[in-house]
Amino acid sequence: MQKDEIIWAIKTNLFWWSSWISLIFAIVYTVITGEWWWLASAYLLQKIVSPIANGVALHRYFAHRSFKTGPKRHKFLLWVSVLAAAGSPISYATQHRHHHKYTEKPEDLHSPHVSMAEAFGVWAIKPQSWYYDVKKLRDFPKDLIRLSDVAFVHRHYYTIWLIIFAISFAISWKMLFLVSLPFVGIYLLGSALLVNIGSHIKLPGSYRNFDSDDHSYNNKWIQWYSWQEGLHNNHHRYPAKYDQAMKPGEFDVAGWVVRQFFDIEQRGQFAQNPL
Repeated sequence: MQKDEIIWAIKTNLFWWSSWISLIFAIVYTVITGEWWWLASAYLLQKIVSPIANGVALHRYFAHRSFKTGPKRHKFLLWVSVLAAAGSPISYATQHRHHHKYTEKPEDLHSPHVSMAEAFGVWAIKPQSWYYDVKKLRDFPKDLIRLSDVAFVHRHYYTIWLIIFAISFAISWKMLFLVSLPFVGIYLLGSALLVNIGSHIKLPGSYRNFDSDDHSYNNKWIQWYSWQEGLHNNHHRYPAKYDQAMKPGEFDVAGWVVRQFFDIEQRGQFAQNPL
């Protein structure tokens, strides 16, 4: 294994394991002490930040290039995307485009129909050889790599998070171990249960608007909870459409945010997609 691969693996594992362990610790601490406001703060921050940082920035803007925005709003989306705790725009787009290309096939990184453990999050801490040799992940987002500011965030992604954690610890150990790290853990848990697993198996509240050769489902309960990624069958049918609501009664908060604040061309319906 090359030196840079070892460093990458160490950083990824530290980020993943420390976030999971801190989330468990925060839950236990809350039960024992009754200081529920710490964990509640992490949860509320995740609920507020995730639809913008993940749903708008990482997913629809960087991964799918579903809309165009101005230079200042581009910078905002770039930096707020870090708070999604889902990897840099380059890392996220690489993995997510691969998921759409190989949905539920053996090459899919996190399909519950291939491996429930991988879908639950183990995929994120695999060695690089697993990505390249087992999952055949070899297509990288050249449209993002050539953007210098996006490449900068990619190179310094874990350094940025280290600064966030250092500032949190300087405020209080509780801020770090009961808010900042669990904040990441809450995203990892939600991403695994609601998107990777819950949106690819049939659950109460699941339905499909479109026939496809995968098991993608819309789920009204997931959509009400997440505000952004519960219309997964719609998304897999039209991945370039930033507003995923397509039938009466469906809503998409992240899509509404894009339309109101970020889409300068109002392309909306079926934008060109890099996939």
